Amino acid sequence: MKRTLVCLMVVAACLAAESSWADPIQVPESGASYGDVGSWEVTWNGSGIPTDHSAYRVISDSGVTIRLAMRAHGRYAYQAGVYQDPSKPIYYVETGKYGGDGSDKDYAKWNFAWYVYVDGPSDSSYTVKLFYDFDPGVETDQGSHGVIIAPINSSPFPYQATWNLGMDDFLNGEVLNGEGQNYVPNYIIWLRATFPFNPNVNGEYTFRLAVYDASGRTYLGGVSMKVNAVPEPTSMVALSSLGLIGGVWGVVRRRKRSQV
Repeated sequence: MKRTLVCLMVVAACLAAESSWADPIQVPESGASYGDVGSWEVTWNGSGIPTDHSAYRVISDSGVTIRLAMRAHGRYAYQAGVYQDPSKPIYYVETGKYGGDGSDKDYAKWNFAWYVYVDGPSDSSYTVKLFYDFDPGVETDQGSHGVIIAPINSSPFPYQATWNLGMDDFLNGEVLNGEGQNYVPNYIIWLRATFPFNPNVNGEYTFRLAVYDASGRTYLGGVSMKVNAVPEPTSMVALSSLGLIGGVWGVVRRRKRSQV
């Protein structure tokens, strides 16, 4: 009961402290970097998932080092069907369902991956918030994102996972003080996104991973990324060499808005 009350207090503080939730998530996050995090031994809790073209950040807090990273990638057979912007954490992925006859047949063809590692004394404690976007519209307010709020501590292993927006068994639900899901610490709160996710719709999706002190009031740093779901992402490689990505994506967004 005591741990439940503590968790509720932390989450309440997080919600109260976030004054910018009415604004869109900025990509890239101020202070974050973009590149390869392979030297951190990042696996995203999977196998063969790329670590290059990742949004990342190293935070120092009174002798404690916190590492954050995020990226989007194709799901299994669609691994190669993703285009990464060479200069910032923006990814172009293929619309549509994963397919097949498995339990993941209704998932999207792409995943979003995240990584958090706290290196410090065993009593080092922080609060992490992971924001994810179900709304295919552009410039979605942060307050309309789903959010996972979790207290984390220093540990010999990182917290990391690769998830799919089609995992509505928990991403589209609301779990209060439940057990950790896919390597997230216990006692977390999942708040539902305000828009249903449809993998078949062209869209723009934003994600953010942010770290606060243990109380959830003092912001220490974060990373963000944007995922554009389009019919043929690999064609972006040719378009990038011509400097046409921005113009073409503007057309896609206008068409997509008429579909939603």
